[in-house]
Amino acid sequence: MFGGTNNTGGVCFETYTWAAGIAALTSQIAVFTTSHLPTVHPLFAAKQAVTIDHISGGRFGLNILCGWYGAEMRMFSGHMMEHDKRYDYAEEWLHIAKNAWEQQTPFDFKGEYFNICGAISQPQPLNKPYLINAGGSPRGKLFCAEHCDAAFLIVKHLDGEQAVREQIASYKDLAKQKFGRDIKIWCYGYVVQKDTQEEADAYLDYYANQVGDDEGCDIITGELGIQTGIFTPEDAVRFRFHFKAGFAGVPLVGTPEKIVELFRKYSDWGIDGIALTWLDYHEGIKDFVRETLPLMEDAGLRESRVVEAITSKVSAEVA
Repeated sequence: MFGGTNNTGGVCFETYTWAAGIAALTSQIAVFTTSHLPTVHPLFAAKQAVTIDHISGGRFGLNILCGWYGAEMRMFSGHMMEHDKRYDYAEEWLHIAKNAWEQQTPFDFKGEYFNICGAISQPQPLNKPYLINAGGSPRGKLFCAEHCDAAFLIVKHLDGEQAVREQIASYKDLAKQKFGRDIKIWCYGYVVQKDTQEEADAYLDYYANQVGDDEGCDIITGELGIQTGIFTPEDAVRFRFHFKAGFAGVPLVGTPEKIVELFRKYSDWGIDGIALTWLDYHEGIKDFVRETLPLMEDAGLRESRVVEAITSKVSAEVA
């Protein structure tokens, strides 16, 4: 996706179809689709979302992207909208999608970007899709505060607890004071779990410093800083290591016990959820589930996995 010698992020699947497959094979986890809104019509996306929601038994969520990456947007339309216009477009898009999820009778909509006549979509979702967005600019924060269930942030953890608390408050206070809403704060986190702290630190240094993709990092941080307003060029330099380690997430590095301590710290700072990444997902998730997740449950940071799974209310009939 981002180009460069290693074609960073260039091999990936279509996310709605992927989410449907994951939904069919799981019973408890929430399943999210990440979607650039300008690349898919809101009525079609709304129908896809409902389909995944029913397959999963009500576990669907939507990670809203407004079209920040120019190379991708040019593949679809030949041009890229101005920054704030992307959020204007997203508001119309989301208004149509929400009506498709909620309305029992046909509805019309006429705006700057869409003209919808007699739209209706059945069935409705089992649960309202959980909406998240990573808006970091003033316009993006306003969009999150008004429309989303959670803001998905690159938190400024290098600046310490007070800076993170202020960053979180800037979203939660805006949502409460302007729109009377409560929103959650999520962030990225990269997991490096080993038997000792020394092993974890050495492995992190190896993959991020010794063989890290510097060219890909330059491309990603350049595009993010220019197009999203999430951080300044100075921040891109300061967070460079963490981009290579795990897309600028908070570090969760060490033994299972240490990682639980770090989860507790970030929870105490006001972070409601962390999207986890691993260098090696296959082995990393196995180790995490086997050794760390039970400790998180014991610490009260996670609900027990023995909670009865949500079961689908849908019965498939093959003609």
